[in-house]
Amino acid sequence: MSDPQSTIALLTEQRDRFVAFAFAAAEVLLEVNGEGRIGFVAGGVRALIGLQPSTLPGRSLQELAVPGDRFLVGEHLVRLRQSTRAADMIVGFEVAGGKPLPALVSGMKSPQRDNVFHITLRHLPLVARGTDRQILISPVAIQDFCAAASDMGRQAAQAEEKPKLALYEIDLGLLRDQQGAEAAEQVETDLVQSMRAWAAGSSAVGRAGQGRYSLLMDEYSDPAVLALRLREVAKARGAEVEVGSTVLDISDALEDESLSLMLGSALRRFEAEGLESVSKGTLRDLVVPSTGRRGGAGVVMNAKRKGTKESWG
Repeated sequence: MSDPQSTIALLTEQRDRFVAFAFAAAEVLLEVNGEGRIGFVAGGVRALIGLQPSTLPGRSLQELAVPGDRFLVGEHLVRLRQSTRAADMIVGFEVAGGKPLPALVSGMKSPQRDNVFHITLRHLPLVARGTDRQILISPVAIQDFCAAASDMGRQAAQAEEKPKLALYEIDLGLLRDQQGAEAAEQVETDLVQSMRAWAAGSSAVGRAGQGRYSLLMDEYSDPAVLALRLREVAKARGAEVEVGSTVLDISDALEDESLSLMLGSALRRFEAEGLESVSKGTLRDLVVPSTGRRGGAGVVMNAKRKGTKESWG
């Protein structure tokens, strides 16, 4: 007769994994520990990323990714430890004898077991494998970010989700002066990768001028936690940096036809004047419908450019 405690433990594991599969509707389920080592594998691993399931237990999840995405995967695990869930992120996986294959990666902390995380992998449609991946690797310009964020906002509204716009201001000037441009560039690369891991729905990180960044975060993520994490990432590179952050509530503008233009106006103001200029209220508090155009197609800033009569629109 089996030990009752062993039976309970086994049933707990099985229930835990069933919950993870139901949550993810994934093609592949991996369980990893706090160090990112794989302990359990289920699903079509070979079909999705070209690897034999029997070769995965004991390996690091980061090692499976292409070199350029390994830091990103590590940050994904950090996010899971701090926020319990992490939504879709595009990761390239190395495939023996072939081109890297991108997949959608999601994760959640085990609801039953300590130091266990469920990582799910899903097929990335062919149509999304080129342009989407290229736009995610580096920060994108304001116009590109706003267009993508507007599309995601409409999708989020339909799904009754409430993403928020997080803005970060990171001063790399002292690091650049002390250690040179190359060192500052490497730190910035790591910081952007970290932000990518926290961006909602594998969306891009935007750049609004030197040291100023924007990203959409889901309603369950805390932008202040990411600010602390960015300081840790820089410190790991031997750099002490100041990280300022703020959040703009965009929930009441997600279905507005002018969302892209509203975001653009706010981000151009952020670019010109910094966090303080966009740190109060919601997106709608910063922009108002233009009276000179019909159909909500234009927006202008409530505030005027400093020292002029010109609007920010």
